[in-house]
Amino acid sequence: MCNFKYGDIVKVDDGSHDGFFDGKIGYFIRIDAQNPKKAEIVFLGEEDVFKKYGDVNCIPLQYLRKVELKCMNSK
Repeated sequence: MCNFKYGDIVKVDDGSHDGFFDGKIGYFIRIDAQNPKKAEIVFLGEEDVFKKYGDVNCIPLQYLRKVELKCMNSK
């Protein structure tokens, strides 16, 4: 069962995988339609490409961790 919902901020933690996406942060979009063990993710900085072309990255759910981003300039 997936604990994520649309827009959740997730971090890729795939130290045992090829490591290409390791440490990247992005937005959870949805479970992949063709493989329910993968999620569609839009990484931070790639939002415009997603809005324009619908481009997403498919990452195995087992490598995703939900994170909380904190604003460093808040008082």
